[in-house]
Amino acid sequence: MKYAFLVAALIGATLLITGMQMPAYKDEVRYQSAYMAIDPQSADASTKFSELRRNSLTNRYLFEDFGLIFLSLSAIGGLVLRKKERKIYSPKSGAHVAALGLLSAAVTALGLTAYLFVGLSRGDYPHWADSAGIGIAAIAFAAALLFVFAILHLLLLRRGFAADQRVSLQPSIKSWWLSLMTILSLVALAVSILQADPWTTPGLALWAYFFASLKSGRLRR
Repeated sequence: MKYAFLVAALIGATLLITGMQMPAYKDEVRYQSAYMAIDPQSADASTKFSELRRNSLTNRYLFEDFGLIFLSLSAIGGLVLRKKERKIYSPKSGAHVAALGLLSAAVTALGLTAYLFVGLSRGDYPHWADSAGIGIAAIAFAAALLFVFAILHLLLLRRGFAADQRVSLQPSIKSWWLSLMTILSLVALAVSILQADPWTTPGLALWAYFFASLKSGRLRR
């Protein structure tokens, strides 16, 4: 299994390097001319901008994004997979599970921040769009909610929680909430990968591992 993660890392590095060597636009001069010709006051200015971006961009950012996805998932997979058993186990102690929950919230918040600033650097937003300060404020609020959400789930570590258990994705009625959250995290992770969104992928993968770890520990009390 470790070789699969190594191959994924190599694929990710190849995609990332390939993308970085590609031009961003098919014809940047023509793009800039058409972009500046859009009237910001027109009702369909945003629609015209989106269509212009879609028709003018090369696959550079797509290559880069999938490269980052492969690299992040290979790194997370390599860390959570036990080398000897070739199986996924929950962290070795309750403290490590708690750290995993807080890390999930932190990585998700950082991913949302990266999404905003990388989008700005790539020119995904027109110059007449709302200030980035609104996005930053929204991310700060979302980050606070994510940490509260993670901390509330740390209460499940009380009363005989069993760490260092083999992780199973099989749903359980006894722990229906954690089963549901694990499934939802995995579904969101799959959607994130299909949409080539490297900024939410790592956080969702960690959330899925966190909820699955909590479920495995609660079932084996």
